[in-house]
Amino acid sequence: MARGIRVSVSEEGAKLLRSRGSWTLVTGFPGFGYVGTIAVRYLVKKLNAVKVGNVFTRYMPDFTALDDYGMVTPFEIFVHPDSGTIYLLNNVIPYTP
Repeated sequence: MARGIRVSVSEEGAKLLRSRGSWTLVTGFPGFGYVGTIAVRYLVKKLNAVKVGNVFTRYMPDFTALDDYGMVTPFEIFVHPDSGTIYLLNNVIPYTP
């Protein structure tokens, strides 16, 4: 396991995650044109995925934004239980020194 990374999941999110045996993880990164982030954000919004948590790293970037669901954090976890999909939405590029 990587050092300095913590995943925080709400109680409701933990119940959703335990409700299924297997999951598929979908993620994208904000590279050229921000395409990876835009694609994952589109899937999250169109499928009405539920935000269940955040990923915190030792080197969290300064980042503030608002969206329909509230405050946006750099790395967000969404779940769509019907399809068994977990979405990791990376709003910034992960920093490694």
